[in-house]
Amino acid sequence: MKKYYYTIALLTMTAVITITFAACQNRADDDHKDIQQVDTSGVMPSDNVTPTPDTTLTSTGQDTSKSSNMKDTATKKPLVLVIENLESPSAPVEISVYSPREKFPTPDGQLKKYRFTPAGKQLTVELKDLDYGQYAVATYQDLDADGQIGKNIVGIPTDPYGFSNNYKPKIKAPAFKDCEFAYNDQSAPVSITMIRK
Repeated sequence: MKKYYYTIALLTMTAVITITFAACQNRADDDHKDIQQVDTSGVMPSDNVTPTPDTTLTSTGQDTSKSSNMKDTATKKPLVLVIENLESPSAPVEISVYSPREKFPTPDGQLKKYRFTPAGKQLTVELKDLDYGQYAVATYQDLDADGQIGKNIVGIPTDPYGFSNNYKPKIKAPAFKDCEFAYNDQSAPVSITMIRK
């Protein structure tokens, strides 16, 4: 008879635990309904405005981004680029940033791409959305604003162009190591003088 009561008590406790667990699951699902996913990946930088990295925001405004290497943008020194010897004072300048992982200097394989409109023969920009590390830059001035670098019949650029370290290619495009520089909290501005035809 005692075994009978123990069995009833055990079944009752199991039922109570199961019901409690189910109620907790439903409440947790209801709590997650308040989280909003914000996609900023389609936002393109406007002139002289630096884009911010993709983040996910909760309804309380908390940043839940998993970018562990990003330093606080308020304390991190921006990467300053100075583009000189522009041919046009108003034609857009496209800047491509590569890390060692990308295939430098392919036109669509860069880590980041920016487009700025100068106001004179020199353009100075601050890039605030990069982690400290090793980079190389390729840039050109889009004189006809068609979104791609102009080239002649043999593939030599007709738009002004340039590379970090002011590398001047002779026969072939440069390698990453030719244009590589370190970006850290001690970095000086990176100056690039455009090569003009």
